[in-house]
Amino acid sequence: MANFNKQFNFRNGVQVDDDNLVVSSTGLVGIGTTIPTEVLDVRGNAKISGFSSATSTFTDVLTVFNSAEIETINLGTKLVGSGVSIASGIISAADPATGIVTYFGDARFLSGMPTSQWIDVDAGLGFTSIYNRGFVGISTIDPRFDLQIGGSADTTLAGFTTGVGISSVGNVLITGITTSGKFVGVGSELTQLNADNIVSGTITNDRIPVLESSKIPNNISLTGIVTANKFIGNFIEVGVITATSGFTGNITGNVTGNVTGTATTALSLTGSPNIIVGILTANAVAASSFIGGITGDVTGNLSGTATTATSLTSNADVDIADLTVGVATVSSFVGLGTDYLTGSIAIGGNTNSNGNDIYINRAFDRTAAGITTTFVANARIKLWSDIGESTITIGTSESDIGVNGQIKYGNRNLGSFPYSNEESLDFINYGNGSINNYLQAGTVGVDTGSYFWHYKTDVLAALTYEGNLGIGLTNPVHRLSVLGISTFTGDAHFNGNVTIDGTIDLSTLSADLTGNVTGNLTGNVDGSAGISTFNNLSVTQVTRTGQIGVGTDLSGNKIFAVNSGSQSFTIEANGSVGIKTTGFHYVNGINAPIATSVFGTIGVATDRLDNNSCAVDFGKVGSGYSTITDVTTREFMRVPRVTAAQIAAFTGLIGGEIVYDTDNNVHKGYNGTTWNNLY
Repeated sequence: MANFNKQFNFRNGVQVDDDNLVVSSTGLVGIGTTIPTEVLDVRGNAKISGFSSATSTFTDVLTVFNSAEIETINLGTKLVGSGVSIASGIISAADPATGIVTYFGDARFLSGMPTSQWIDVDAGLGFTSIYNRGFVGISTIDPRFDLQIGGSADTTLAGFTTGVGISSVGNVLITGITTSGKFVGVGSELTQLNADNIVSGTITNDRIPVLESSKIPNNISLTGIVTANKFIGNFIEVGVITATSGFTGNITGNVTGNVTGTATTALSLTGSPNIIVGILTANAVAASSFIGGITGDVTGNLSGTATTATSLTSNADVDIADLTVGVATVSSFVGLGTDYLTGSIAIGGNTNSNGNDIYINRAFDRTAAGITTTFVANARIKLWSDIGESTITIGTSESDIGVNGQIKYGNRNLGSFPYSNEESLDFINYGNGSINNYLQAGTVGVDTGSYFWHYKTDVLAALTYEGNLGIGLTNPVHRLSVLGISTFTGDAHFNGNVTIDGTIDLSTLSADLTGNVTGNLTGNVDGSAGISTFNNLSVTQVTRTGQIGVGTDLSGNKIFAVNSGSQSFTIEANGSVGIKTTGFHYVNGINAPIATSVFGTIGVATDRLDNNSCAVDFGKVGSGYSTITDVTTREFMRVPRVTAAQIAAFTGLIGGEIVYDTDNNVHKGYNGTTWNNLY
């Protein structure tokens, strides 16, 4: 193309094609657009091979393939765009002293960064928490606890130094001083406490420890009232003890000196004190012996052993609330209580009968300290008479044989109890009620027991808690399970089915049987309902007593009958057979007036030795066959006798039918189309 050296001036702008190049009247240049918005507005890619100088650059994506020398990139407060791609190189901070470069946004694609054990966890609580995979150490690079501040690698109390360790189970190990405004919790494991540092609070009586004698100071100086339940040990030797309000509590030990005043109670005095009182009221008095008599009322508890208690009058009234003796011998009886409603006997560790009239306790007091279970005590009651009866009577009547029950051994009254003897154990109820046995009448649990009967070690019977009775076995699985032969002298009634795996031997049977019966059956079988199946059936008597009825009641001379009416089959005593008829009408043979019969061949007046010569054989009719009576004068065959109207009304004709027309006195035959006279 030729070169043109020309100068063109355009006052209102220049446009090349639609949007290739536009220079607006205001001096804006657009490439790829007809509406430039900047001095140079390029829509599309721009390639500059030379140097480009700009005071500021605005770009969505800045891509540098080789190198770029940019003195300053000012992003303001944020970077707007889809991203910044840097092929390689180093991003350094402007201030080398701090070396801090701040990144905003998602940093998951940053590589080469130090790894961390902290994991974001979303538990579904509306916020995200962090979780550490391992131990966390502060001021230590070798943590041995879930959270450890300082300290050493030795986690023992003696080895751990200068730090705090917290485990995931709640244990805290602190080597320094713990300062807190309040401690809450169980302090049973606290040790090495300095009591000098306790400055407030009150220790209750239940928490005051028992002091050993060596820990008590030699001199105790107190003012006011001393109240104690018990004093044990040697009392302090003083000249005079004066207490305005008196002493409350027990004093055990030696009292040296004079006690002046009124002692409301003086319990557990030992030695040989010379005590003169008017009325002695004490909770406990301990003395090796009493010298002199005791006159007056004794109120309180007497503890110790009374070797003898003599010279008591015959009507002496001795009222003892709590009596402890070795062996007590009473010639007559011991009465407890002041009337019928009071008094009880307690044997054992308890001081009362727990509401029982007679109470024996051989249980260990497991609340006491130092208890041992090496020796096991048994609780026993023995009622014994060498030549008489031993009887326990329980009931509501004063008379033994009133409204009472008895447990008796060695019954001598054999007339009233015929199965009892002197070596029998009897359970007797003189009342009108029952003798009941209950299992698990208290709180319901598991492994409920059963009732078992044995002869020595042999099993007699068992009744389980489910109600299953076993004879000869202890684990019955049915309501009645018998091991061995069972004999019933009376009637036995079963509402359900009876299954017998072996054989059954009966003299009389009245029941419905399912299965095989092997053997001889003597007697009558009344099968009024159901189905009876016999492989072979033989009836020896053709009499009324030898009749067989199937689905019907027999009457008249019938010896065998099946069903009745139009569905009947009967045989009479003379051999006549009736099919679908209620009577024979003096017919001596087979009477089937409404029955339909199908035969392969029919022979009339033939014997069983003859073969029928055709489908219907009348050849020997009238031949004088000796077993056929009243035939020689009736040697003919009679076809159906019908009227002409009846012939015209016939249906189902196929050809070959023969009838006798009684109106025209002629035999007629049907040829498949019309009826025709045969002669």
